[in-house]
Amino acid sequence: MVRSFFRKMLLLAGLAIVGAAALPPAADAARALLTVTSNGGETVTRFDREALEKLPVTTFETTTPWTEGKIRFEGVKLSDLVAAVKAEGNEIVATALNDYAVTLPVVDETGADPIIAYKANGEPMSVREKGPLWIMYPFDSDEVLQTETYQSRAIWQLNRLTIR
Repeated sequence: MVRSFFRKMLLLAGLAIVGAAALPPAADAARALLTVTSNGGETVTRFDREALEKLPVTTFETTTPWTEGKIRFEGVKLSDLVAAVKAEGNEIVATALNDYAVTLPVVDETGADPIIAYKANGEPMSVREKGPLWIMYPFDSDEVLQTETYQSRAIWQLNRLTIR
């Protein structure tokens, strides 16, 4: 019986190591910039800056209604983040530091794939600069993205995602 218990513990430890290798190291709650809740609340993944920067990087330049001139945004595609946490669902509730929330589809009918930007013009964004995370669309790439629907989804000071 004791031997069976230890075998199960070794198996669980092995699974945890294999699962951890697929994602960047989880951030503790105090260092987390982004907390992602998925799979009916069963999975909570925290990302600090280092963990986000280990995911595939996407960069584009665009203008926004809230900033001056073109800005080069750098971050992780929302679709890459959803895949990294192995989340299932049709929609994402994105919530900011002040609890403002928007809902956006996991897969957009236009093919728009926003990024969770963590840098603007090569520099980390402060809370004062709408950071540290900002869901950003390449607004200049398509007129459809310049509508109120997409602009309302560009939530700044992002700190939580719930995928449902």
